[in-house]
Amino acid sequence: MRAVSPMAGVVVVALAALTSNCVGTPMTDLPLPEDFEEQWHEWRDERRRDLTAEDGWLSLTGLIWLKSGVSTLGLPSSDADVILPVSAGLPSLPDHLGSITIGRGDPETPNTRGPVTATFDCTDELSQQLEATRPGDVACRSVDLLATDERGGLSLGSVEIIAMDRGGHVALRIRDSSQVAELADRLPEIPTFPLDPRWVLAATFEPAARGETFAVPNVTERTYDQSFAGTISFSVGGETYRIGAIGAALTQPLLLVIGDATNGTETYGGGRYIYVDVSEGSDDLTLDLNRLYNPPCVFTDFATCPLAPPQNRLPIRVEAGERVLPKQNRETV
Repeated sequence: MRAVSPMAGVVVVALAALTSNCVGTPMTDLPLPEDFEEQWHEWRDERRRDLTAEDGWLSLTGLIWLKSGVSTLGLPSSDADVILPVSAGLPSLPDHLGSITIGRGDPETPNTRGPVTATFDCTDELSQQLEATRPGDVACRSVDLLATDERGGLSLGSVEIIAMDRGGHVALRIRDSSQVAELADRLPEIPTFPLDPRWVLAATFEPAARGETFAVPNVTERTYDQSFAGTISFSVGGETYRIGAIGAALTQPLLLVIGDATNGTETYGGGRYIYVDVSEGSDDLTLDLNRLYNPPCVFTDFATCPLAPPQNRLPIRVEAGERVLPKQNRETV
């Protein structure tokens, strides 16, 4: 499964220096790279490739929250507890597909991901059908829907069914790669503010204590405790602002969910995203806000986007990065 690549928004510290007329305080006296504009256009191209990939956000067809215990899964013609959305990529299937068990794992047991488990067991009828079309494949028995490797998820034609854990709440995420090409053809160019080197800012990182969390709301009207990596500080117009970063380890890019005064008009109401690389032992970094991008819920109703928490909402207009799509200028918070 691939979502929007985190690397599409990563700010590479060594890549962007500042000119003397930048909004923030220059971190170095070096000029911007000669291919600064070219790199930005390459980033925009990569964004579109990620969105329109077979397993990108345009492939989503459903998001179904599950209750604890056992729930049956079936087609709309069944009386199952959980109904699989109609999708062009589904082959002919029996009405009843099987059962999904949501339970609690043992954190002390090796090879478990934590307290929540989600297991699918197919009906005999579905098992026989799949084995007839895929000899030797018993992929519908005791399927770990939460696994992120090749053992996880259930594939039915071009439809993939996986589970995701959001703060102990489990949902089915359903995608159909067969619909992507048509949706990609209809996806307009993602509008942006003009590229502006004044939004390439010198910033500093202050790490949080190990294991610290902070509350982050999301588009499903839930609030979850996210791993708090630390605080990114930067100055605009002589004022200093601090943004909380989501992430459990500095070995991976950290996510900033940033709100500003353009939200709800020119940009998405819940804020925009940018990933940053922070080097172990180094507090300085460069924050290129030209690479702020729309959350996936701008493109699909089946995402669980984190929204900018109150402490990450800037009182200023950040006229940089992606804007909302035409007719999708939605206020969500």
